[in-house]
Amino acid sequence: MENRAFTISTTSEAYLKQTDNFGTAGGRDEDKFCLTPVRSKLVPAPYVGEFPVVLERKLLHNFDIGLHTLQEKSWISKSVPGYQSR
Repeated sequence: MENRAFTISTTSEAYLKQTDNFGTAGGRDEDKFCLTPVRSKLVPAPYVGEFPVVLERKLLHNFDIGLHTLQEKSWISKSVPGYQSR
């Protein structure tokens, strides 16, 4: 993970058809994203503008534990309709 940050966008029922296309086509010949990428103001990773739920996270540390890597992450922002951050 190059920039050590990422977003998780959760779709709504209105965009289920568009999300079926994710990961099925190459980006060179077709717009596989087909939605609006929005640059986050908090982390160096985009999120999907049309999706109602956006979670922004930052990778703090990687811990090698043999065959696996344990990742410590931090919540940067949660954007959920009807949810008020405390």
